[in-house]
Amino acid sequence: MTHLHLDHVGWNTRYEAGHWVPTFPNAKYIFSRVEQRYNASLSGRKPASDLPPPTLGTPVREPATCVYDQSVAPIIESGQAELIDVDGAEWLDGISFLPTPGHSVDHASIRIRSGGQEALFLGDVMHHPLQVHCPDLRSVYCEFPEASRASREWLLSYASENHALCFSSHFAESSAGYISQGTAGFQWQFA
Repeated sequence: MTHLHLDHVGWNTRYEAGHWVPTFPNAKYIFSRVEQRYNASLSGRKPASDLPPPTLGTPVREPATCVYDQSVAPIIESGQAELIDVDGAEWLDGISFLPTPGHSVDHASIRIRSGGQEALFLGDVMHHPLQVHCPDLRSVYCEFPEASRASREWLLSYASENHALCFSSHFAESSAGYISQGTAGFQWQFA
């Protein structure tokens, strides 16, 4: 998972017989240890006084606490969660979680490399193709505005330089495309 906002984790669980249970009982859920600690702290489970890190700035909003309790904690309690450090290292052969914080405290973009090609799952680094041209634009759901802008700028350069096929969660139509850089700045082309 790229981050722990409702629209990215709400399908993790289902309500059954008065309890939230994993939707996919045989799945493994991979996500950020920092995201987990921060969201658990916000829901009152275990304090994380070191979060958010000062480098992100002051959050302008926080994720809803019920999301953690309903869609993340049951996954952890079932033993299906694998918490990782979002540091760009390969988690599995060809699969890395790249740090793109800002939309959330430890947002990750997921990189897959195979056969000399690269794909990026952007999560919520961008919500609209217009952000390719204007990275200063942000979603109202970005928790740390300056960090989210910096992550967009980094990702635009990275995707363009590596000719990575990009998958965005929220672009209308096809969410797959390429980012290129020209004299007028970055451009988006749907795949």
